[in-house]
Amino acid sequence: MPLVDTSRISLQGTSLGGFVVATTAGLDRGYHSVFILLAGGDLADVLTNGKKDAQKVRQAMMAGGMGEVEYRQMLSRIEPLRLAHRINANRTWLFSGRYDDVVPPHNSELLATSAHLPEGHHIKLLANHYSGIIFLPMISQQMSQHMRE
Repeated sequence: MPLVDTSRISLQGTSLGGFVVATTAGLDRGYHSVFILLAGGDLADVLTNGKKDAQKVRQAMMAGGMGEVEYRQMLSRIEPLRLAHRINANRTWLFSGRYDDVVPPHNSELLATSAHLPEGHHIKLLANHYSGIIFLPMISQQMSQHMRE
């Protein structure tokens, strides 16, 4: 596309989109930078133990007649932790909420550890899953800065 610098294509996802981005970053190292917001690893655990939206997703899946074994097998196919070791850690940043009860901090830590994110690449916001929106201007500025580096 005209005016697109193909050497600086970045990827960003928030919440469920963050899980998709984490998995994608493990599959394809073609991105200049990757930004994962309010997501983590062990999707089955998030949907089992997370509150609010996570509970709703699990209930909808189980209401469709899916058993526990099928549920876990399906989630394992898209699990970010399976590919986290392939993520380019120096080009990946994870923004998580210290008080997130949808994607608990433990699950964000799992992804950061499994992806071997260096110091400063896992930013822990003083926010929950929803109040994190107030940090979006700061996060956008940081994303822009990292994309220009």
